[in-house]
Amino acid sequence: MIQNEVIDRVRLELIAHADEKTRISSRTFFKEEIRPHGVKSPVVHQISKEMFKLMHGAGKSEIFALCEALWQSGYFEESIVACNWSYAVRRQFEPADFTVFERWIRLYVSNWASCDT
Repeated sequence: MIQNEVIDRVRLELIAHADEKTRISSRTFFKEEIRPHGVKSPVVHQISKEMFKLMHGAGKSEIFALCEALWQSGYFEESIVACNWSYAVRRQFEPADFTVFERWIRLYVSNWASCDT
């Protein structure tokens, strides 16, 4: 599956599972301003796991490219998916990857939940 298709599927799943009550609750929970779809965390993790299966055989660089696209969206839930996917390939990490992680932190991490994840 090509990158845009995977990202589109993730977003469609998140939107399908979003609700206004969760979106409002998410915004009031954080001190920092966040941009939520409105999906509860356990559901985000389940979607993340299911969508990761679509990338069977994808290499770390492909996964990192997808993570980058998710981070760029600015949506809180998409940042969680990006964190989950990058963690899923942790056995392939090498020292040079820390440049990528540091860049993501510098550019995209703006709340404690994304940081913790």
